[in-house]
Amino acid sequence: ILDTRSKSIVMCLSYNNMEKSSPSQYIIPSWSCDGTLIASGSVDNIVHIWDVRYVNVNQPLKSYSMHQKRVLRTEFHPSLRNCLFTLSSDRAIGSHILSIKDMQ
Repeated sequence: ILDTRSKSIVMCLSYNNMEKSSPSQYIIPSWSCDGTLIASGSVDNIVHIWDVRYVNVNQPLKSYSMHQKRVLRTEFHPSLRNCLFTLSSDRAIGSHILSIKDMQ
């Protein structure tokens, strides 16, 4: 994530928990309605959630196994911060209510 004011990178959607981790494994990130969370599918069946308020954290806030195959798309509900929709190559569309406790 690039801060346009300072023209510096403030956050990268990658983390150190996986040796093969790279930004290219994350698929089409989406922002929550309040602009604090980013959700992204990945080449595995995991959906990763980052909280942009914590820019020095080198791992997602939470990761969820939501599908059987690659998660192609994530999209937050336009007005509900904890509601996430997902689309997977397992031919499933998911509607997920994320735990508020996990998102704080």
